[in-house]
Order: sequence, then structure tokens, then C-alpha cells
Amino acid sequence: MILLDTSFLFALFQKTDSNHAAAVKLATAINNDHPVMPVEVFQELITVITNKVSSQAAIKVGEILLASDSPIGIIHSKPPRFQTVWLNFKELQLHKFSYVDCLLYTLAHELECTVCTFDKTLAQQLG
Repeated sequence: MILLDTSFLFALFQKTDSNHAAAVKLATAINNDHPVMPVEVFQELITVITNKVSSQAAIKVGEILLASDSPIGIIHSKPPRFQTVWLNFKELQLHKFSYVDCLLYTLAHELECTVCTFDKTLAQQLG
């Protein structure tokens, strides 16, 4: 399983993003590795696309990701995980992590999986 970050997904869907070519190449390489995103990443992505591009673009991306044949799965956080993420958020706040970054950090450690991201701060914290 591979967790997908908002920075990766935004670059994948935005042809004008500086990481678009790298995201397309990486998406092809990880397609068989069960890529998933937490529902919070979906929410953040739709918000970022709405703010940076348009509501129509956000709807189009949302429909692609929510389609039954989407190669990207969506996972939901459970209450115990929420508490763990919140504790990590408080501890890692000095690193300017967003709540979603802390969620990905927590999931990566909990599930022992990789996070696909272009966020240098998150990547550095993940090691």
C-alpha cells in the first residue's frame, strides 16, 4: 500500500504544476501498489483545486477519484487513530505540519507504508 499526499495528487491532475511530469511517471510506477488516500487528503485536495484552479476543476477531479473504477482507494480514520493523529499534531507542530500531514505521518508509521509526496517537510520528517 502507498499513501498519496495532496501535493502529489495536485501535481498529477494539474498539467501546469512543476511536478506534473514526475507525478505522472510515479503514478504509473505505483499503480499496482494499491495507492490510497485518506478521506482528509481528498477533502484537502478538493479545497486546494477550488482555490487555485476552479470549482469545476475540483468537481472533475473529485468525480475521477470517486469513480468505482478509480485505481486510488479512499480510507477513513477511526476514532482511536484520530486521537493519535491529534497527539502527533501537537508534538510535530514545531515543524509546521498541517493536520493532514500529521495524519499521513501517523498512517505511514502505523501501516508501515510509503507516502507519495512532493512536500519536502513531510518527506524529511518521514525519513
